[in-house]
Amino acid sequence: MTDMSSLLRPSAKLTLPPPVIPADIYPGLIKTYEAAQSANGNPMLRIQLALTGWPDTVSPSDRVQIAPDGEEIPIDLSRKQMRKDFFLTDAAYYRYENFLKAMGFEITTDAAGNKDYETPTTRLMGLAVRVEVQRILSRTTNEFINVVGELIPAKKNNKTA
Repeated sequence: MTDMSSLLRPSAKLTLPPPVIPADIYPGLIKTYEAAQSANGNPMLRIQLALTGWPDTVSPSDRVQIAPDGEEIPIDLSRKQMRKDFFLTDAAYYRYENFLKAMGFEITTDAAGNKDYETPTTRLMGLAVRVEVQRILSRTTNEFINVVGELIPAKKNNKTA
């Protein structure tokens, strides 16, 4: 049985806030996607991403997080959760279509005039992308956070339309 008292006394290293990494273009993979709804009720597609490495332009000193005792703890990018949201509204579909086309997918239209985004979307998982990580000031906490700007096809991608 798990000793609950030990769970309530973790190492200070384990309770560090999520690290904020430098703004840059990171190599990554598309992990998964889900249909979601924004805070104001708009439908969107949320794409979960995995960062797979550091850009050469990020210095070794920016690849660590400083613990309260001053120890430098390497940032594990595999634990950094990033996502890109595409709104699925009449005024915003073009952004998602541009992304799919950049990834090499063809968007087909059926006889009724409906575009098929579903087929290419189901083929996104596991594809390599370059992730524009931005660093912004959070409106709610007044602390810096990371967000995804653009998703860019990897130079060599492993998919076909």
